[in-house]
Amino acid sequence: SSPAVPSGENTNKPKNIFADVTESHWAYEIINELYNKRIVNGASDGNFYPDADVTRAEFVKMLVQSDNTEVKSGKSFKDVPETAWYYGAVSKAAALGLVNGDENGCFSPDDKITREDIACIIYRALGADGEYEASFTDKDDISDYAENAVFAMKALGIVSGYPDGSFLPKQHAARAEAAAFVYRYMNYKSDRSVE
Repeated sequence: SSPAVPSGENTNKPKNIFADVTESHWAYEIINELYNKRIVNGASDGNFYPDADVTRAEFVKMLVQSDNTEVKSGKSFKDVPETAWYYGAVSKAAALGLVNGDENGCFSPDDKITREDIACIIYRALGADGEYEASFTDKDDISDYAENAVFAMKALGIVSGYPDGSFLPKQHAARAEAAAFVYRYMNYKSDRSVE
C-alpha cells in the first residue's frame, strides 16, 4: 500500500528551478519558461540572480537563443574573440543587423546593457518600422536614437514601463527584466505568425 500523504500537502508541487526565483517573484513563470526552452540558465550555485545587471553579451545570447533564424556567418568585433562563450550569439546578432558595435569596431560584451538599448535591439529584431508615439513620464530622458524604438516597444506591448509611468531608459536592465523583454518579444512574434 502507498504511504499516507499528510492532509493539505500537495505532492505534485513543482520544485523551484532556481533557489532565488520563487513563486512570489514577479517573473517566476517567465524565467521558468525561458529556462525550459533553453533560452536562459542560472549560475552553478543554483541561483538565477534576477536582480543582477545583465551584460550586452548575456542579453544578445538570450535574444538569439529565442530565435531560430539561420545565419551562415556574422561580423566579428575586435573585442569578441572566437573562443568566447558568446561569440556565436554576437556574431549571429551582427549578421542579422541587430547589433552594430561602436566606431572602433568593438561590441563591449561585458558592459551592462541599458533598457533603451534593449528596446533598440528588439526593435531591429522585429523589423519594425513607422513612427510610434507613447507617453512615459521620463520620455525626455530617452536618447534620440532610441526614442522610436522605445515607443514602438510600448505600442507593441513588449514593454509597459513602471507603475509611476516612467521607463528609466538609462537604467541597466536586471536579468529578470531582460528575460521579460525576450519573453514578450517571443510571444509577439508567435502571435504575428499565427495571423
